[in-house]
Amino acid sequence: VTFRKGAFFSATTFSKGAVFRSITFCNAAQFIDAIIGRSQQSEEKGERSAAQREEKEEGSAIADFRDASFMRPELVSFLRTNQNATCGLRARFANCCIEEVRFDAVRWHRYENRMVLQDELDLLGQSDGALSHEEVAIAYRRMIINFEKVRAYDLVEDCTIGEFEMKRRNPDRFLFAKLLKLDYECCPFLRAIGERASIVGIYHLASLYGTSYQRAMGVLGLLLVAFGLCFSTVVDICPVSIPDKIAACGHLNVFDRMGSGLLHALEVATLQRTPLFESVTTVGRFAEIFEQVLVAGQVALLLFALRRRFRR
Repeated sequence: VTFRKGAFFSATTFSKGAVFRSITFCNAAQFIDAIIGRSQQSEEKGERSAAQREEKEEGSAIADFRDASFMRPELVSFLRTNQNATCGLRARFANCCIEEVRFDAVRWHRYENRMVLQDELDLLGQSDGALSHEEVAIAYRRMIINFEKVRAYDLVEDCTIGEFEMKRRNPDRFLFAKLLKLDYECCPFLRAIGERASIVGIYHLASLYGTSYQRAMGVLGLLLVAFGLCFSTVVDICPVSIPDKIAACGHLNVFDRMGSGLLHALEVATLQRTPLFESVTTVGRFAEIFEQVLVAGQVALLLFALRRRFRR
C-alpha cells in the first residue's frame, strides 16, 4: 500500500494491533493519541472478555512498521501514543528509517525495566527467524539518534542497552564463532557461556553498557573486597615498619589479617606512595598490579556512567 497523501490515525484504537509492514508513506502520517491495544476507558467499562484479557497479556496487539518507508519522516508523528492504553506500545521498526520521526510522550512497552522494541522480543522468542541481530541493533541505533536530538536521555540509555544486548546475543560475535557455531546453536548451556564470555558480556556485567553507575559502583566495591580477601588469605602481607616481614606474617590473627588485607587493597587501588602494608612474595606483587589495572578500568566505567546519567 502507498499513502500518497496524508495518513491520519489520530485518536484511533487498534484493539488487535496494526500492520503497516512494507507500506510507503509519501506525506504526513499521524498517530496522535492513538492506541495499539486496549484502552483504559474500555477496561473501566468492563468491555473485555476473558479471551481479550488473555490476548492483551500475551502482547498480541503490535504496531508493525517493519520495512515501512517514510518519505517525509519529519511529518510523521507519534504523539501521546498509548498514553491512555492498558499497556505500553509494542512496535516493530526494523529496516525502517525513523531518525526524524517524532516520538513525544509515547508510552513504550517495557521489558527488564527498560523500553524495548518488539523486534528484540521476537528474536528472544524466536518467533521470526528472518530477522537478524544486526538489523535490530540498527533499529536501536536509529532510535538513539532520534532521542538524542530531543535530549530524551533515559530513552537513549534504554536503546543503548538494547543495541548492546543484540551484539551480546549475536552468535556471530561469540568466541570461536566459526568453529563452534553448530555447538552454540544446539546447546543452550554453551550459548549462555558464549553470550557472557566476551568483551561485550564483561561490559554488561561491569556497568550495564555504561548506563548504570550503581552497578559500576557495586562491582568496584566487590573488586576491593575480593582483593582484600586475597591479600588476607592467599597472599602474604605485613606492615612495612617490621624488619623481619616474612616471620611477621604468621603472627597475625584472622581478623587482623582480614582488616590488613582490606586496607592494603584500598592502598593499592588509591596508589598510595607510602603504604602501611606490602607484599612479601612475587605472587603478591603480581596481584597488586592486577588489582591496579582492574580497579582503574572499573573507575573509568563508573565515571563514564555518571557522565552519561547526569548529562543535560
